[in-house]
Amino acid sequence: MKMWTAAGCVLVASSTLAFGQTIPKLNYRATCEATPAVGMSRQDTIAACISDEEGARDALAPVWKKATRSARSDCLAEATSAGAPSYVELLTCLQDNALAPN
Repeated sequence: MKMWTAAGCVLVASSTLAFGQTIPKLNYRATCEATPAVGMSRQDTIAACISDEEGARDALAPVWKKATRSARSDCLAEATSAGAPSYVELLTCLQDNALAPN
């Protein structure tokens, strides 16, 4: 019975770790649709924004995995503030956090 309990604890700890390492899903499309057009058409602005957000999302995995739980939490809060979620903001925050001296 004790062996099963220990195995259960390891399984729970592993799933918690895996959950914490999962990149959050952000509604960046709404952010892009709310972005004002500057220097290009509205459609081009939205398309460029979506391209930037998807590029940041694709580049996020290794940075997210190496980030501390605290950095992930702080940066996620920053990247979703004011109702404008952004992978670009999340990636930039995590990169800045990794470069900052402890």
